Amino acid sequence: MKIILIILGGAAVVILIIVAITKSGGSDKKIAGYTMSDPNAPKVEMQEKKYEFGKINLNDVAKHDFKITNTGKNPLIITGIITSCHCTSAVLKIPGKTDSPEFGMHVHDNWQGELAPGSEADLEVIYKPSVMPVKGQISRVVTFSTNDPSNKEVQVEITAEVQ
Repeated sequence: MKIILIILGGAAVVILIIVAITKSGGSDKKIAGYTMSDPNAPKVEMQEKKYEFGKINLNDVAKHDFKITNTGKNPLIITGIITSCHCTSAVLKIPGKTDSPEFGMHVHDNWQGELAPGSEADLEVIYKPSVMPVKGQISRVVTFSTNDPSNKEVQVEITAEVQ
């Protein structure tokens, strides 16, 4: 009886380990990995990561394009675009390709954009204060993932004073 309990306990531990490993890597999209020392890695460059709209009215729709450049030697893959609030959305616009879906607080796991070496794209951030009506100083963030080993996660921020 003791041997059966030990075998069942061992099997349960093995099953838990397999489930944990599967869960930790199962939902992430697999993209080419690079090391930080790899001279051929893609490299995300941004002219700015924060934009101030200034004073805006509650019923305004404020938009700003953040420029993304791939200064690396291989394609830059952009995935997992997500915003910090339902009042904020983002669209990735890569010239010559169809615009991404409009992303909000929920990640679209099955979408990824590819930016060729030397190419630029625009991340259009749209802020609609009336969706989550608050007045005063606000800050909203858009986050996305890349295959740049030095910038696996990138954040941009918008701020405004809502009147």
